[in-house]
Amino acid sequence: VYKNTVIYLNGHTVTTDNDAFDVYDGATLTVSGEGTMTGDEYYGPIQVWGGTVNLLGGTVDGNVFVDEEGGTVHLSGGYVKDLGGAGEIVVSDGQVATLLITNAAVTVTGGTVSVIDMEWCENGTLTITGGTFGFDPTDYLAEGYTATEADGIWTVTAN
Repeated sequence: VYKNTVIYLNGHTVTTDNDAFDVYDGATLTVSGEGTMTGDEYYGPIQVWGGTVNLLGGTVDGNVFVDEEGGTVHLSGGYVKDLGGAGEIVVSDGQVATLLITNAAVTVTGGTVSVIDMEWCENGTLTITGGTFGFDPTDYLAEGYTATEADGIWTVTAN
């Protein structure tokens, strides 16, 4: 993807054994609608190489990864199996199964995150100001926010 591109899944499935969409610097890929994008275990359906990805809906059954060249991912709807990398990642709505914190500045303002993986974290940061979590997010809360637990689900709210 070298220029601004919009994909409306419209109930369809995009399947690939490699990156389906490489999003390069200066380009924006927007994905919306019901449908599924799948990739293999290592390569995602979406790889970001300096560009921007707006996920508004659908299911990404694989990873959305921001390469070390940076880039931006905004998740405001839908589901992503694995989300992480470098650059900037903002989760304002939708669901993430695993948030991979490596070298990205990650902000969660809403939505649901089941697991975080910081095993490969070098210079990444995680700031949480809202959302629900399958783990205790207390260590990552911005000042003025509290996490409360009920039945194994943690919810973050402003004090």
